[in-house]
Order: sequence, then C-alpha cells, then structure tokens
Amino acid sequence: MLDRPLSDPSEVRVVWAAAVRSPALEDILDSAERARIASFRHEDDRRRFVASHALVRLVLSQATGLPATKLRFAARCPRCGGAHGKPRVEAAPQLHVSISHAADRVAVAVTALGPVGVDLEPAGAGDFDGLADVALTPRERLALRRLPSEQRSSAALTWWVRKEAVLKATGDGMFVAPADIEVSGPAEEPRLIAWSAGGERKVPTRLVDLQLGPDYVGCVGVLSHRTPLARLIEGDELLAAAAVPLRTTTG
Repeated sequence: MLDRPLSDPSEVRVVWAAAVRSPALEDILDSAERARIASFRHEDDRRRFVASHALVRLVLSQATGLPATKLRFAARCPRCGGAHGKPRVEAAPQLHVSISHAADRVAVAVTALGPVGVDLEPAGAGDFDGLADVALTPRERLALRRLPSEQRSSAALTWWVRKEAVLKATGDGMFVAPADIEVSGPAEEPRLIAWSAGGERKVPTRLVDLQLGPDYVGCVGVLSHRTPLARLIEGDELLAAAAVPLRTTTG
C-alpha cells in the first residue's frame, strides 16, 4: 500500500505498474495531456502515456492529499526557458517527479530529497551492445569488451539505465550525450564517476538500482548530498482501481 505522505525526508518513492488505458484514466488527466494523446500514431504509445501520466497523478495524490484531477504541473527548460523541462507540482513545489515507461510497464518516482530521474528498460530487448560506440565512454567500452559475450548486452543495458537516470535527474536529457558521462560498471555499486559534458556538477548524484525482476532493468537517480532511501512499490492495484469508472446509482 502507499503511504499518504512521504514517510522519510530521504525517501524516493518509485511506483511501477502495468500500462493500462481506459476512459476513466484519461479523465484524470488535464486538457493539455488529453490533447497530446491524439498526437501519438501508435496505440502502445497512447497507452503508455495515459498510464504513466495517470499514475504520477495518483501517486502525488497519495503523497499530498490533493485530488489527482486537481494537480497542476509546470515545466521549464533550464537551457532555453521553454515549457518542455522537468515537470514540477505547482501545489507542492517541494516534491520532485520523474516518469519512465518501457514495453508494458510504466514507472514514476516522487521525492522531496532533490531533482529525481527514473529509467526502466525491458531486459534483453534491443541490441544495447551495439550502442556502445555512442553511449559509452572509452573506459566503459573497454570494460564491456572484457566481459563474456553473453553478458555484454545485459551489462550495456545497466550502464544505459544508470546514465538515463542521471540525465533525467539533472534535467539535461537529450541535450547531453550519454557518452559524455561515466557511471560505474554493472558489478559495482551504481554511482556517477565523471561528467565531461561541460559545467561542474556541484550537487552529488546518488544512484540506486531498482530490483524489477528478470524482465526489466531500472535505476533511479537523485541530486542530493543525502543518501536516498529508494522504496519500490507495485502500483498495479492503484492504477487498475482508477481505470474502473465510478458507478452511479439512482433511487
């Protein structure tokens, strides 16, 4: 079950669930979010969008006590000032959020600790070994080549989600190439080792791998001097309950 408030100032609440879509979930979203649904060409993309954006509202509702439909988000790009940056909750500016989705799952991270980024990817999906030349640093590529061939795709995927968690937490996203940052290897505790993308990172980036079972790999990153307490929660029941429209009775 979800606690209403965040129970610890160091808590990073990560809730993940199956990506479901229903008119009831769409009703939770605001008009701008509902308008974006039509922009997706594929049903899977629409389903993941609806599920992830409904889930972040439901999780924030649990954390703040505010109705999910009443939450409003503001976004500002740190580079250009445009409205496409990391979302912030207008009614609870002390909370930081991040959204990720892959295949049939969605995940959201919420914390008061600092800017947060979460990433998940399906295990074994895609040739992550082939991304080494563009996503890994020279030292990471060398470490990858030293691994047995059957371990390389899994290892590259671990590097990838750790880098994505960092870039989502910093808000740099696609503006910084994954090869411009270095993270620890799969057999090591997750951490950011080097940042060569320009500009000094004054706040440490804390990383925690997420134990998502055999089918998914994930990581959450937080910009904080304090060690995060990552709490992984199954959100299937929360999302499924909201996907069922309320019944009205007449007397």
